[in-house]
Amino acid sequence: MKGDIHEGTKILEGKHMISILLYVGGHDGCTKSDLYQAVAFSNNMPNKLDALESAGLLTQSPHTHSVTLSLTETGTEVARRLEGLNQYMIESRRETARDS
Repeated sequence: MKGDIHEGTKILEGKHMISILLYVGGHDGCTKSDLYQAVAFSNNMPNKLDALESAGLLTQSPHTHSVTLSLTETGTEVARRLEGLNQYMIESRRETARDS
């Protein structure tokens, strides 16, 4: 097969990438420290944030003693759609369990 059919969503395949987008989407202007405490901390987390920023989904704004995180317009739309998918899957599981 020519080309990568997942080219646009490949960035989301990495560990914690979806969680990062959903957290920052719900906590605009949070600090990196907030994110690390809520999602996870690993030595790779700064690289993940840089990758999301390079993909145009997130911005990192340095301040005196911290870095705040915000989603771009595209990142906000991706997070909104991911949250909708999450809700759909939760409701689907409930319906399946109820029908069993």
